[in-house]
Amino acid sequence: MTNTLDHWSRYWQTGHLTSLPEDFAAVYDGEIEAFWSGIAKELPEGAQVLDVCAGNGPVALLMARHAPQAQLWAADAAAIDPAPALAGHPDLADLAQRVTFLPGTPAESVDGLGQCFDLVTSQYGLEYTDWSDSARAIVAALKPAGRLALVAHVPTSAMVATMDAEQREYALLGQSGALPALRKLGETGTPAARKRLKRALLPLRSPSASSALIGSFVQGMGALLAMEPAQLAEQQPAIRQYAADLAAGRDRAADLLDTNRRILAQPRWFEAFVEAGLELVSETEILYQGRHRSGLGLVFRKP
Repeated sequence: MTNTLDHWSRYWQTGHLTSLPEDFAAVYDGEIEAFWSGIAKELPEGAQVLDVCAGNGPVALLMARHAPQAQLWAADAAAIDPAPALAGHPDLADLAQRVTFLPGTPAESVDGLGQCFDLVTSQYGLEYTDWSDSARAIVAALKPAGRLALVAHVPTSAMVATMDAEQREYALLGQSGALPALRKLGETGTPAARKRLKRALLPLRSPSASSALIGSFVQGMGALLAMEPAQLAEQQPAIRQYAADLAAGRDRAADLLDTNRRILAQPRWFEAFVEAGLELVSETEILYQGRHRSGLGLVFRKP
């Protein structure tokens, strides 16, 4: 994985509530929500619940909906900021007020929170951590008879191949010099920066470089280079933002690819939690809308 969380912090600070915004603009629904509702129903009165690798808290919000008496925390290693995302979902405001958000809190460190939890939850998150260290910390943070419930990715070789192809596209953008040229244009807007970007686009116009990502980039850069100097100067903040977002998207995609490769190499990765002292009590595949393999639902219990 990459050595910084800036790319994830940027993602969570720019209005995303889930890691799958194309499918879930608000909190998760359907069979995924049903899984978490079932987990919530088994909580004792006044239960303490911690969601780890929480992002902007969609699972914590579901727990707030289905476990109205629970005390809720949402922790993430990145600098999460749910406010921009929640601004677009005023119907979730009351639920969000019940969640204490803990940015800069990796799963590997939750044993230092000074709390003992009845339930630890996670969705599409623990896979990205150091499995052994996260297992140790979570086991230490759970009360006796406490549970860990998670929804994990179910990668396929075809999925990894698709993600690998996307990484090659990002690599081609880097090799062409287009990304640094775009950043330079955003910083200076000079004719020399414009020429540098134009040169960098040449290898990307080759049929061998054709892809949806590169095609969209080349089209956008063509429109940018066609602007008059004054118009280009007005667009410099947006150009810098786009360059930064593109780099962050590349780094998030690299994390996804790395993690899915790790899981393919070790499909029973979650047994690290058994090795750390938990009992695996249920393992079910979640089919969203009865068709799409959206995750593996796992529940562990601490003896």
